[in-house]
Amino acid sequence: MNRLVYIPFFLACTATNKTQIGEEVIDTSTPLEDADGDGYFSDEDCNDLSSNVHPGIPEICDGVDNNCDGEIDENVLSIFYLDADDDGFGDSNQTVEACEAPDGYSPISNDCDDSNISVFPGATESCDGLDNDCDDLIDNANDGFWYPDADGDGYGANQDPITGCAPDGSYVSLSGDCNDTNPDVNPFGIEVCDDVDNDCDGYTDEGLRTTFYLDNDGDGYGDSNTTTDACVVPENHVSNSDDCDDVDTGINPVAPEICDFVDNNCDGVIDESTALDANLYYADSDGDGFGNPSATQSACEPPVGYVLDNSDCNDQNNTVNPDANELCVTPFDDDCDNSVNEDDAIDLSTFYTDEDSDGHGGTPIQSCSQPSGGYLSNTDCDESNPAVYQGATEICNSIDDDCDGLVDDDDPSVDMSTGNTYYFDLDEDGYGSGLATTSCEPPNGFVLDNGDCDESDVSINPGAAELCDGSDQNCDGLVDNDADGDGYADATCGGDDCDDSDPDILPEVSGGCAVGTTCKNILDNGYSIGDGVYTIDPDGFNSGLDPFDAYCDMTTDGGGWTEIAYTGDLPFTRHHTGGDGWRLSSTFNLEFSNAQISAIQAQSTEGWQEYVGLCEHVIHFYYNDGGGYTYAFGFRYHDGTDTAYGQFFPASNQPEISVIQDGCATNGGEGGSVNNATIFLLETTQIPITNIWCRDCGDGGEKYGSPLTNNSAWLR
Repeated sequence: MNRLVYIPFFLACTATNKTQIGEEVIDTSTPLEDADGDGYFSDEDCNDLSSNVHPGIPEICDGVDNNCDGEIDENVLSIFYLDADDDGFGDSNQTVEACEAPDGYSPISNDCDDSNISVFPGATESCDGLDNDCDDLIDNANDGFWYPDADGDGYGANQDPITGCAPDGSYVSLSGDCNDTNPDVNPFGIEVCDDVDNDCDGYTDEGLRTTFYLDNDGDGYGDSNTTTDACVVPENHVSNSDDCDDVDTGINPVAPEICDFVDNNCDGVIDESTALDANLYYADSDGDGFGNPSATQSACEPPVGYVLDNSDCNDQNNTVNPDANELCVTPFDDDCDNSVNEDDAIDLSTFYTDEDSDGHGGTPIQSCSQPSGGYLSNTDCDESNPAVYQGATEICNSIDDDCDGLVDDDDPSVDMSTGNTYYFDLDEDGYGSGLATTSCEPPNGFVLDNGDCDESDVSINPGAAELCDGSDQNCDGLVDNDADGDGYADATCGGDDCDDSDPDILPEVSGGCAVGTTCKNILDNGYSIGDGVYTIDPDGFNSGLDPFDAYCDMTTDGGGWTEIAYTGDLPFTRHHTGGDGWRLSSTFNLEFSNAQISAIQAQSTEGWQEYVGLCEHVIHFYYNDGGGYTYAFGFRYHDGTDTAYGQFFPASNQPEISVIQDGCATNGGEGGSVNNATIFLLETTQIPITNIWCRDCGDGGEKYGSPLTNNSAWLR
């Protein structure tokens, strides 16, 4: 195919037009142009502004004279037919020529009825009295079937169809009605659950019946394997199929899951984590047997990587757990006890604390880090003594002061100014003289005492007993024994000085040596050696009474009490007969003579005695029966003084007497028991008591007495 290619460009030509004036020829021609570049100049091109318009170009149907022949769209117009019913086919008798179909026209003709959209060539022939397909035949659709529609629902029964056009309205072209007596039953009927095939599809109640499930155990949940399709619920059936065990009422979707290897709640999982008795397990990521308390999982059996324990404080490190050893080299809590590098670490370092604050450590302490006040080295060998440490001055004290392992004399650095001077003991009697040396401990043959007055005689030294031989055995500068210089030789030399160490203790003319005048005097002079028997001389040296022994209480109430003891008790018995009346008892016997007692009283300012009165039907204290009779005891002191009897004690005229137990007030049944006695306390230097007065003590059955030997008088 040859194709002309138009390349637009502007050409300029000149139309020859010359004029001669005289002998001169003048060119008067006008230049030609091709403005649209189609190869034709303006003298030939009828539209030099369009390259699609020029002579020789084919005419196209566009309302333009394309080929410049003076005619528009010649030989290129099309014929279109009026399509009044808009069915795509036009009336052959009504035409128009145009480039394109005008509105309401069609390029196709032969419509035999342009007023009916259902009539055109090729249309489907219908039984409507028309030539629908324009084949000049009316109602010639003889290939159709018509079905009887007895129920008038628009669908006919499949049996006995007729062909051709339907004879009347009781026939329809649609078949398939499976029940032509019920207008609700046809192929487009609505299926309802009524045991009828409402939509004539060969199925009854399809998609409408409900599947019900046998509920054998009656727990409200059905067995998916035993079903019944029905419109209503059959007996012993339910609408759900959720029961996974229809023989056990305890197994269904709402039953609680328990750890028993059974799917109790029918969720397809056995013993899941929500089981009532599931355990809480803890992740053991590091496999050390201890779990992370922050990573939990509930389960009936321990999941892989989980344990029951929740005490792991670092589940990413299997060396960290409660069974691990605490280490100082790690900056974390190895044994999960919430402490880091505590004192139970197995790699503790030893430091030394300064317990005595002397600036030196000595008491070892195990710790991961150096404690405050602790030292790396041990320079103190005695943490109880701040004067002992390495570098201290060694002194004589039987202690290794400078911690060098050497004590006192064994240490050449000892400060001898703290030692003692020892003296050579030639005769080895324990006393030295002359040659001396200074040391902490005495060298062999040396002693501390230098008082020996004769190093050639072992029997002569300050500790020797003085002999009556005209020599100074004890080196006191005195011959024989008058150590106290009181003019009386010691008894060991045949003298009569009973204490040659005290010039104040002198013998009586008649013999005998008293330590003091009374127990109080002995205590005050510092001669007491505790409770016991001492020799006393109450009336003084060489004055009447000879010294005699007395028991001294040196502890009670400050001590210094001299005992005045009885030789016998007042027996518990019936002492009197003949009815009431004031009567004295038998005089009490004492260990000391009256003179000795009087001498002690003369030196005393205090005295006390308890009188324990045993009784049976005898009232010792005070009683007035309303008849004017008073019943009480009275006492006779050592000097013969009688206390006021028949009075209530303490009385204003007898203040020294008080009652500390009134057991005889019952007037019968006392039985002489100390627990039922009336006990008097007498606080006076007039004691001891030597007799008692009584009243109402002479009738039958009336007894009294007193354990006098257990209740001495005491003077101080």
